[in-house]
Amino acid sequence: MATKTKTFTLPEEILEKLASYSEESLIPQSALIAKLLKEFFEKENKK
Repeated sequence: MATKTKTFTLPEEILEKLASYSEESLIPQSALIAKLLKEFFEKENKK
């Protein structure tokens, strides 16, 4: 199975908020981003 790689750019203020939330919740930033992307694509598929 072939895989594709995509790169996204996020605004600095969002990254700062994500970092502070990650520190408070002790959830790794990568896990938060993966969850948000999964939710986003699930919503897009329902449209």
